Amino acid sequence: MHMEALAGRKNLILVILAAICLALPAQAAESDDALLNTLPQDSMFCLRINNFNESLGKLDQYLAGASPMPVPLAMLLNMQIGAIAGDPMLTGIDLAGDLAVFATMPQTDQGEPAMGILFPVTNYAEFVKTNPNCKPADSGLTLLSAPNSPVGNLMLAAVGEKYALVVPESEKTTIPTLQKALAADSKMSKRLSSAQSKEAVTSAAWVYVNIADLYEEFNQDALDAIEMAQMGMGQPGVPAEMMKFYFKMLPELFKEFAGDADSATIALSPEPTILTLDIALRAKDGSELAKMLVADKNTGDYKLTGYLDNTNAVNGLMKMNRPFMQTFYDKVFDIMAAATDDPESKKQTAEMKSLTQKMFAAMGDEVSFSFTYASGTPPFKMQEVVEIKDPTAMKAMMTEGMDYANTLYKSMGIPAELKYEPATSTYKGAAIDTISISIAESDDPNMVAMQKEIEKLYGDGLKYYMAQTSDKFYVTMGSDSEPALKALIDQPTAATAPSGDIKIAMDALQNTPYNDFVCSVNVIKLMKGMGEMMQSMSAQPGMGLVAAIFGGLEDIPTQSCLATGGKIADGQAAMRLAIPKQHLIEIVAVVMQIQQKMAATVTTAIDSGIQEAMAAPQGSAAIQEPPKNPLQDWVGKPAPEMKMVDLDGKTHRVSRLKGKKVILDFWATWCPPCKKAIPDLIQLRTDSKESELVIIGLSDEPADTLSPFVKDKKINYPIVASTKDLPAPYGQVTGIPTLFLIDSEGIIQDVLTGYHEPEDVQARLNKIN
Repeated sequence: MHMEALAGRKNLILVILAAICLALPAQAAESDDALLNTLPQDSMFCLRINNFNESLGKLDQYLAGASPMPVPLAMLLNMQIGAIAGDPMLTGIDLAGDLAVFATMPQTDQGEPAMGILFPVTNYAEFVKTNPNCKPADSGLTLLSAPNSPVGNLMLAAVGEKYALVVPESEKTTIPTLQKALAADSKMSKRLSSAQSKEAVTSAAWVYVNIADLYEEFNQDALDAIEMAQMGMGQPGVPAEMMKFYFKMLPELFKEFAGDADSATIALSPEPTILTLDIALRAKDGSELAKMLVADKNTGDYKLTGYLDNTNAVNGLMKMNRPFMQTFYDKVFDIMAAATDDPESKKQTAEMKSLTQKMFAAMGDEVSFSFTYASGTPPFKMQEVVEIKDPTAMKAMMTEGMDYANTLYKSMGIPAELKYEPATSTYKGAAIDTISISIAESDDPNMVAMQKEIEKLYGDGLKYYMAQTSDKFYVTMGSDSEPALKALIDQPTAATAPSGDIKIAMDALQNTPYNDFVCSVNVIKLMKGMGEMMQSMSAQPGMGLVAAIFGGLEDIPTQSCLATGGKIADGQAAMRLAIPKQHLIEIVAVVMQIQQKMAATVTTAIDSGIQEAMAAPQGSAAIQEPPKNPLQDWVGKPAPEMKMVDLDGKTHRVSRLKGKKVILDFWATWCPPCKKAIPDLIQLRTDSKESELVIIGLSDEPADTLSPFVKDKKINYPIVASTKDLPAPYGQVTGIPTLFLIDSEGIIQDVLTGYHEPEDVQARLNKIN
């Protein structure tokens, strides 16, 4: 979309559109929280951090051992605040207080939102009096001008005793607007539901988006943006008729759902072993959306866990919420009917609406779903199992639905053709049907381009395999669809206990309301599957380098996964994302492996380019040398002094190691190539005399992370924890593992970054004295 045509404030439309996808809490109830009773009721948005240092400390606890950041987040932000205030001691700043960033709506049609920070102080008058960087300014304001502030000058105003209203000096004209909003009687505490208020004060970080007022202020801007996008809607690979239908539907969908939304919230809660993110949407009381977001009577335990495939990356279970789904699809079909002027299309849409209602009536109470990327055609695997109550009605709808779908696709300009083949075979008394979806032949160049892209991924088209028993409906897709379908039919009908990833997800969401659906997402399996997919596509133009980087990832074990769950009830929808620390560590390990493969692939490509250029005839264009590792500049120079205290409390100094060859290994427990190198270093230490070779491992991780790892791996050389403020070149290490090879005279003779075979390391050691 050509959003750049809209000026400043209109970019806020993106906030509205994004917020529609969120979810939430219930009735408004005043809070006794000081900050909620200070913030304006009509705030456009608010970001709140509770108990600043404690919350950052919890986040640091969660990230310890997983994040490659050498400095804790709390320390880093405190240093930044000290630099902004010009006082490293943070005198008068309440680091146990609650901080809020908020914005008010524009005051005029052409105005901009006003945004400020409520920063906690122990006493405002004392803070501005004792900080030498604070100077009185006009209208009772204070100018904070620290010499080396990373954000420049700030303007401050008192908000009671405990808060400073902070804005950049360049935005000081917005302070009267913010002060007026803060002084008004209507406070945010009166607007929030009791659940929202509780979440606002108990979460580490909390975000509030005022969708109702945003829609009121900017809905016409959003509609204008959609209209502008429609004017330039010629999209490569997208049929014109399809785009036309889409742009007729989009404004109506926007008005229907964004117009009925009240607010959205996001709450972040870190714990030492898991981080949760709660995303929520609240509909306006009495609105059509509120009537849609209602709970079903369908409760109880899940029974279809046995139909999930734990080798797949994504596994999900969902309880059928018929009131919500029937109302939602009715609304969508009504909008679709309004988007076409063709009487036949309107008729087909009405028939599809009726058929969908019959389908929901025939379905049971639960659905299971599994998905992963894989090699082959198509480049993924999918399977779904749906409980059914009326098998006769479900079967009858298949043929009827295919006829309607083809006609409807045609009227919408969607270039798909569905071919339904019933009873292509049978298995254990169940007829196996297939549905093939292909792109119709067309003279439209956009359509031809789309068809070529689809053929690359899916061959002749998508093909679903389906079967039905007395109480279940099965669907599979993938290179082994039919065997997978038969395996589902073979599953025992009795419920089985959850296992694998879905059990991890269920345990993470246990005793929470987020159980209308439960889904596990294993990022490691997802990335491995993508690697397989890219490997199978490596012959396609432009895919060779990508396949080399992502294909053939080493078999990194995974023992965890992301967990998501949701709840719809009382005019509200909410979703929780739970990220176990274990899975974050696994993700970081895979990312590090991909980075190593990228570096190796790029290096190989550069070397090939150099060789080709050297073999080229005289007069060929000169090539640029590959960038040099700056650490190599230290080769041949004396190793700078450095004091190191290992996990056993023993002190080591570089200057006292003269007379011996030295390896300084910069590494981390989460780094796959580092872990691959550890057995090599252990063997090197075992094979060498201590009087001839010293190996010291240095990591910026805490001792409580390193000690159990060292014990488990039986590391036989000293390990140093939490290295900070190291001199050059040690403090310049950006990639790990990095090995400094120092000779017996204390001279750096080599610097090795990345994994090197043990024979290579030994050969390099043999070359130095």
